[in-house]
Amino acid sequence: MNHRTMKHARRSLARLPHLMLTTLCAAALSNAAEAALDTACSVSVTATRDGAVVETYTTDFSVARNVPFFDDFSTATRQKEFRASVTRENDGVKVHIAYFSDLGTFHAASFEADMLVALKPRTTSGGNGFFLSSANTPVNGNHEVLYTLMCNRT
Repeated sequence: MNHRTMKHARRSLARLPHLMLTTLCAAALSNAAEAALDTACSVSVTATRDGAVVETYTTDFSVARNVPFFDDFSTATRQKEFRASVTRENDGVKVHIAYFSDLGTFHAASFEADMLVALKPRTTSGGNGFFLSSANTPVNGNHEVLYTLMCNRT
């Protein structure tokens, strides 16, 4: 190696720690951005018919980017599942939930909901319902599905 090549090699090696530090910082920022999506939640769902509780479902769960939550709480004869995921939004993270429960031979309950979670913990509640007036089925009456979702970024 001549003197000029050696000088260039030393200069390149001198830049190596800076390059490694830049790469490590970029990786750390990427990991921090991913971690910022980590969200811990609790959901409670109550299905009623004419005011009487037909089914309750409660669970605590965590979601993160590319790590959704899925709970199959089916029975031998009824399909029941709860799903949750999280995506980044401009002003926080959006938690998406989906609930389905085959309540009986003639009826099922399902809903989906989204909640934006900024820096502070958030809670949202909602519900939906329907009235079935057919006397030909054993599930006629007023049906409601109510839920409460609480989330906090971790």
